[in-house]
Amino acid sequence: MGRNISGAKGGSEMAADLRDNVEGLLKKIGNALDELCTLRVQTAITSMNVDKTNGEWSLAPAPGDQAQGISTTIRLDQGDIQNALSEGALENEKLMAIHTQQVTMSREIVSNNLKALAELAQSLLK
Repeated sequence: MGRNISGAKGGSEMAADLRDNVEGLLKKIGNALDELCTLRVQTAITSMNVDKTNGEWSLAPAPGDQAQGISTTIRLDQGDIQNALSEGALENEKLMAIHTQQVTMSREIVSNNLKALAELAQSLLK
């Protein structure tokens, strides 16, 4: 069955549209929750070019410089932690300390944000 002559949708078309809308919304919610549950902290040390244009400061890695860095990705919902380190990063105590501090602070912030989000959701359901 298609549309009737007046252009109005029939019951099955309306149900299909509603299903598509709900599926799309659920997919968006799932993607948002996936992003909320992933914490990524990246710390790099490299020579930087500092520029001030129109009163705005900008930083960019110096061309050809060899950077040292660490990247940590934490899946909060699964407890999975992945670290990637550049060569020599383990020997750089300052880099390790800065990165460890940033990961700790970020975990606390994300944890607090997720608690606030859960409280908001619970209040909306009441």
